[in-house]
Amino acid sequence: MPIIGRSWISPGVGSAISGGMTATGAVAAVLIVQHYFGGKVKNVTNSLEEIQRIITEFQVTIEERFAQITSTIVDVDASISGLQDVAASTQAAVYDNRELDGGNEFPSENEIDKKRKVYEIWEQIRGVIEKIASSDEIDGRTRAKYARKDRRSYYTLLESLSADGRISDYVSQFNRSAEIWYSCRRSSDIRDEMILEIEGLRDRLFAAFPDKV
Repeated sequence: MPIIGRSWISPGVGSAISGGMTATGAVAAVLIVQHYFGGKVKNVTNSLEEIQRIITEFQVTIEERFAQITSTIVDVDASISGLQDVAASTQAAVYDNRELDGGNEFPSENEIDKKRKVYEIWEQIRGVIEKIASSDEIDGRTRAKYARKDRRSYYTLLESLSADGRISDYVSQFNRSAEIWYSCRRSSDIRDEMILEIEGLRDRLFAAFPDKV
């Protein structure tokens, strides 16, 4: 009668049984291979070699298929990133262009030129923001989170990018750039110093994110 909680099999007997089962399994595998491969394998050595060959070919096939799948996923991910970038930029451009006609009912040519100058600079800065937010280095779920931010105001997107550590050292400069444009887009009273300031901000941000220009 075995004692509850203890095995009646000694370590030596257990090892012998385990070894016997392993050997039996190996022999069974060889016999099965010999049975199914018939004339292709003549003896135990050839059977083992055939097993190794089949396993190797299967492994190579799986690795090739996995590489193809990985490549496809990367391509799809890049396409989604590009579509998110285009969609966000289009939304912002439509809204900003609509605002270019704001301000005085009959603005002078000089006032229009100044506003367009600020807008062109802001558009360049906005492009950097969008490239940061849609970078293929960022996982798809996070990019989708950025894409859902309303582009009528970039403050919320900038806040999210900063919270994730993507623009932490430059968030104040991005915010100031947005502030200058937002103050100009509904006004025709644009001072020259505002143009100079946003130009300086653009140059510093370009230098900080050269791969996003």
